[in-house]
Amino acid sequence: MGYTISDERRRDSGENKPLHRRINVLDIIFIIVILLAALFVASFFTPLNIFGSKSEQRTISYTVEIEGVEAGLADSVRNGDVVYDSVSKSAVGVVTAVKKSDMVKYVYNPELGILEAVAYPQDNNQNTPKTLRITIQATADYSAGSGYRVKGSRISVGSPVTLCFPGFTGTGTCIAVYIVGGTEEAER
Repeated sequence: MGYTISDERRRDSGENKPLHRRINVLDIIFIIVILLAALFVASFFTPLNIFGSKSEQRTISYTVEIEGVEAGLADSVRNGDVVYDSVSKSAVGVVTAVKKSDMVKYVYNPELGILEAVAYPQDNNQNTPKTLRITIQATADYSAGSGYRVKGSRISVGSPVTLCFPGFTGTGTCIAVYIVGGTEEAER
């Protein structure tokens, strides 16, 4: 009772072993090799990294836009100036380009039905606040999962950046990141 034909055949042949197969050492080694190969292949296509840091140094150029800068301070920033980290006060790069323009606001013109750029009003000294676009060249650590870091600060398009110069500190927005020596835009 409760026996099937296959159970009776096994008993008649003297076979008392269970139907499942035992796992031996070679099976375990084979499974480990397959898993390691899969992880190795996955590390090339994803930020997954089991073999140490993939960080590498690259020279990048990034542009920061700072709005509302007084005219006198805007004139103090020049090509070749050293840029300092706002916390550690260590040098993080060199200014390669400075573009100054009058700060504008956009006002709706009902007659034309469009937004128009209008310069901000002048201050007491007849100076209009400036918008600075400062391009900085720096050596950055690059890793696939986290992007570019200059002295620990992440550099990416849209992120806030604080720049320190002798006599001037300003916070702006990163608007471009490029790899020096190439024309392609850096990965964000």
